Amino acid sequence: MSRDLWAAVEGLADVWRSTDIAQRYAEVFTDPQQGLGSRLRETMAWARAIEQQRLLLAHLLQVSPGYDSFTREPGAAEFLERGRRLAQAFLWTVEWWRSRLPGYPTMPVPQLVRNGPLSTRELTFRVPWPEELRRQRLQLTPAPPSVANLLGSPAGPLDEAARAVAAVLAHCPQALGLEQAQATLTDDDRLALETVRGQTRTVSVQSRSTPQQATTRWTASTTGRR
Repeated sequence: MSRDLWAAVEGLADVWRSTDIAQRYAEVFTDPQQGLGSRLRETMAWARAIEQQRLLLAHLLQVSPGYDSFTREPGAAEFLERGRRLAQAFLWTVEWWRSRLPGYPTMPVPQLVRNGPLSTRELTFRVPWPEELRRQRLQLTPAPPSVANLLGSPAGPLDEAARAVAAVLAHCPQALGLEQAQATLTDDDRLALETVRGQTRTVSVQSRSTPQQATTRWTASTTGRR
């Protein structure tokens, strides 16, 4: 990450940290007087990789053998609900940043290969590229949708901070390299991609799901298996 990108990400993190939902979620991890914290650490110990994705933890935690016991703890339901809202806001923000990249949503990149490590509908501890989210035409939206509602915070500061990150990402070497690669596609390549894009637009127009509903369906399909 460049210094400018770190600064933009930290600016967004500051806005998120100022929300009540993020503060109350984080205190379970940081407050030694929080009784639920010790039970959470025990539950995460069954699957150490879970802790690496704290913003997706409410979904990933379901793979732990201790999950059912954890849900019966006082305060667990409220903690998990806050976690689900944060996870949805996080996924939509990341997907919106991806929608700023050249060729989105049908970029010819290995990350989007069907059933690849990031596009799989199976459980992954990495930040996924859910097909359901790519159908929402985020490239046409001025900011990540639904995030303000999910975090219970005014949209202005959240949107501005998310756009600041997107602006830096758009000028990073990787994004510029992708744009150059797009420019070198042959006519046959473009025809094939346009066919895929046409199919994607048809699905997108038919979709009537909200961002929150789409994310909920994706997380249910990936974490419902235990």
